[in-house]
Amino acid sequence: MSVSTMVPPATVVVARTRMLLYVPTTTRASREMAAKVVTAAALGTDMAELRLDHLSSFAPRRDLPVLLAQPRPLPAICVSRILDSGRWWSSSSMATAAKRRRGMLDLEAQFAFFRSQHRHPVNAAAHALLAWPILFTNLLILHFLPLPSPLDPALALALAYAAAYVAADRRAGALAGLLFLAGWAASRALAACLGFAVAWKVVLPTQLFCWTWQFLGHGLFEASFLPQSLSLKRGPSVSDLPEVFLMEPFLILLQILNKKFGYEPYPGFSKNVDKMEADLRESGELKQSKIT
Repeated sequence: MSVSTMVPPATVVVARTRMLLYVPTTTRASREMAAKVVTAAALGTDMAELRLDHLSSFAPRRDLPVLLAQPRPLPAICVSRILDSGRWWSSSSMATAAKRRRGMLDLEAQFAFFRSQHRHPVNAAAHALLAWPILFTNLLILHFLPLPSPLDPALALALAYAAAYVAADRRAGALAGLLFLAGWAASRALAACLGFAVAWKVVLPTQLFCWTWQFLGHGLFEASFLPQSLSLKRGPSVSDLPEVFLMEPFLILLQILNKKFGYEPYPGFSKNVDKMEADLRESGELKQSKIT
């Protein structure tokens, strides 16, 4: 029985092979029952008959999402035991995803939005090939800022990007962070070799070429990928630009890992993203149909 309509957002937990519980801790009995639920899930026991004093019924089938309902507000803590094939800890960011981050680090929402904006093969290829060179030339020119010697703005930028990506997903984020640090080292060596007089002549045309093709990809190819009845120019709005600058390089890497190697930050990620992307596409087409 689905109880999603009864559950406040803060107390909904989705679990398949893993479980994240929000349970009241006002009594010893409730803590003991929470431990029984976790143990039952680890052993594969049917959880249909398990109850907590202030929680409504579970979905009886273990292959379906388990929804916990807390009908009245109670002090709650997170039982931070994540089940993954009998192990308590997952190397990916399932625990973080279960808390449903919002904003820039909501990886599912970011990836779904990115894919919905890059459906045409030419536009997708332009971004995949040109986003990282933009960042590399940014690092290159930052080496020439007249700052005191201990300060390195290029390294600070690389570390900031790496930290954000690791926060979004540990494994793919670590790979992206290593790429950023390698790019910083390469840009530092290239800056020392070229000098500012030559470096800016490399940076400026590279930036112009890469940005021009990315804008053309959205304005020409992405719009033509829509049905004839729609004239919507598909592209991020100005308010989306901070998120684009920060997350797009990582989302490109994640898309390559997902398509070529079947990588997922956690089980069910791709399925959730597919659904969110379909919802975005449907809402965009509905909005455009109302305009026309």
